[in-house]
Amino acid sequence: MASAAWCCACGVGIISMLVIYGILQERIMSIPYGHDYFTVSVFLVLCNRVAAIVFAMIMIYIKGEPFRNIAPLWKYIAISFSNVAASTCQYDALKFVSFPVQMLGKSFKMMPVMCWGMAISRKRYPPSDWLVALVVTLGVSEFLISGSISSYRNESSSFIGLLYLVAFVAFDGFTSTFQEKLFEDHKTSKYNQM
Repeated sequence: MASAAWCCACGVGIISMLVIYGILQERIMSIPYGHDYFTVSVFLVLCNRVAAIVFAMIMIYIKGEPFRNIAPLWKYIAISFSNVAASTCQYDALKFVSFPVQMLGKSFKMMPVMCWGMAISRKRYPPSDWLVALVVTLGVSEFLISGSISSYRNESSSFIGLLYLVAFVAFDGFTSTFQEKLFEDHKTSKYNQM
């Protein structure tokens, strides 16, 4: 019973932090500061990554893991570039589409992850998995076209926001698939990959 309570507490904590993170994301990118909007989303990505590196280094030290690279450096670089590109596109999308649209857009990630899995890891998926991904994609698409998708900031260029979302989903799908491959092939820890 104690482990179930601990699991529930962790779940509530994770969901709460993600909600706060999402509210702050939308606030920073779509609400003006005086008469100006925040425009340099790469700076937010940099701040996020610096905090992640500091956290990872602390955890590596605490867990007694090696600080050296376990996988070849080029694999870390590929993941880093795709992760930074995905995060930048995610923030930039909020300039043009609303936060709920951005969250729904993440539901499109199923098919790109499956395609990257086939390309990178030579995975094969049964037709039922493709059908589920297709139904989710069609459902999200129907929801998106049924109402306004523009952000508070920019009501005329939501198409650009959708392009950013497509780029985000493609880069993020590559990032998660390639990270999974590193876990499998090189037995890296999550902190080593951070």
